[in-house]
Amino acid sequence: MEGYRISAASKPPLIENLSVMIENGEITYPEIPELINELKIFGYENKNGKIAYEAPQGYHDDCVIALALACWHLKEIPSGKPLLVCGP
Repeated sequence: MEGYRISAASKPPLIENLSVMIENGEITYPEIPELINELKIFGYENKNGKIAYEAPQGYHDDCVIALALACWHLKEIPSGKPLLVCGP
């Protein structure tokens, strides 16, 4: 287990890695309603020339962050097929 400090500087690479892995079909994840909803509403905003990744005000992003953290080191594992992050 390794810690990951989430900050304005460390969150973009974390989320961008997750985004690329989903887009490239490198991961699968279970159809958990909370996770699916968070992935749908999660977005980015340009704040003073810097990109901020977050859920809209009043919503949570815990599931997205948990999935992103689970995928963080998977980028270092060579694989020719999707990796199952969690689920049956």
